[in-house]
Amino acid sequence: MKRAIYALADLMARPAAFVALSSSALALAAAGFVLRLGEGYFAIVNLSISIVTLAIGQAVLVAAARDEKAVHVKLDRLIEAGAATNDVIGIEHQDADAIERLRKETEQRA
Repeated sequence: MKRAIYALADLMARPAAFVALSSSALALAAAGFVLRLGEGYFAIVNLSISIVTLAIGQAVLVAAARDEKAVHVKLDRLIEAGAATNDVIGIEHQDADAIERLRKETEQRA
């Protein structure tokens, strides 16, 4: 299941997917006006666009979370390999106040 979600996230992150979905939505709306379809048709189109919007939003969040985790691993590896202390590895698991306190301490030392 994760593989399918990641594949969808990668697909939806491309500009071509945005263009295709936007074009489809405009084509459906235009067809409704040209063919003089009723309110039921537009309700279905509206519902479909809302569902697709939610799915794309979730796909983008999944892709962003995956990228963020990868960046954390890379930074942890750099900290381990460098002369920096290892006390900051894993701070992403702390609450926001603790992270902000560490950020301010780091700025003061710099």
